[in-house]
Order: sequence, then C-alpha cells, then structure tokens
Amino acid sequence: MIVFAFPPQAAQENAPYYLSGTDYDTKTAAGTLVVVPPGCTPPEGTDAPVFCMDERDAGTLVSEQAAAQQPDAAVWISSRISGGTLCARLLQALEQYGTRLWLRVEPLCMRFPMPCPTGEGETVPPEESARIQKDFPAFFSPELCCMYCAGISGENAAMHLFDTPQTISKKLQLANELGAAYVFGDIPLEAIQ
Repeated sequence: MIVFAFPPQAAQENAPYYLSGTDYDTKTAAGTLVVVPPGCTPPEGTDAPVFCMDERDAGTLVSEQAAAQQPDAAVWISSRISGGTLCARLLQALEQYGTRLWLRVEPLCMRFPMPCPTGEGETVPPEESARIQKDFPAFFSPELCCMYCAGISGENAAMHLFDTPQTISKKLQLANELGAAYVFGDIPLEAIQ
C-alpha cells in the first residue's frame, strides 16, 4: 500500500504540488500524487494521479459520486463513517472498485445527537473537543476505527467521535490488511511509522 500524507500546511497551499508517497510496509519512497488546492487548475501532461481538493472532480482521482460518469478513473472514498463499520465499507468498496480504490483519510472531530436517525453530525472545533475529552471518558471503537465519548449536557445526549494519530494508524493498518493499494489525506507522519 502506498500512503500519501498531506503536509501540515496543505490548507494554505495556493498552487498545485507534487506529493511523494511512502510504501507502508518498507517505509521507502513510492509513487507521486498531484494535489490541486481549491480554485487552482490541474496541471496538464502529468502521468501522476491528480486529486482536486475542492472536489470538482476535474482530476484523475474522483469521488465515488463521480465514478459513474468516469468508469475508468481512480475512485476515492472517505474514512469518515458514522454508522456500520470501516472494515465493511472498505470491503464493499474494494469489491466494487478493486485496484482503482483510494482511501481518503479525513480525521473525524464531530458530535452526533443521540438518537441520530439521519447519521449527520456537526463538526466540533478542537478546543471544544479537548473540553469534551476532559469531561467524559474516551474509548476506542474498533467498528468505526476512531475514539468516542458519550455525554449528556442538560437534557441533550450526544456522541463525540474523534481521531488521534493512533486511530489513524489503525485505519492504515486495516486498509493495508484488506488490500487497499492507496491511502491519502490528513495523515500524521507518526501514524505511518
């Protein structure tokens, strides 16, 4: 599996850049990914896969929603899930897309009201996440491959899901075990080691 970790300053980039990959098993350099920040035009004439951060699917690496219109393109799915299991999601996607599948690691930091029939949560700022983690015990969810806290504020119960470098490392281990060829996204370097 080849892992492409976005640099910490990725959100501030204002021009397309080439990202070197790392072979997950050997920890050696392997492959290249072109990352195109929002509002930028993808470069022409590159043999490397191209990922557009603003999800307009102008690159050669497209979201699952755009896969039907581009049946030969590489397809990415998100590591963010709020129901089911990450293992089942990856297995389904691998069966559907095979070697064209890329897993995009998008760290979770969300709150979900309980009950949550829609499966839709809200993003939690880092300061609030730290407060929730201080106030309520956190546990690892092997099904979601992330940490969670359950708590009650007033009359409202909520589940807080969040990632750490350790849970991202678990996502990488799972993707590698299941046979995913490529993983990219907001991956701390310590999660690869």
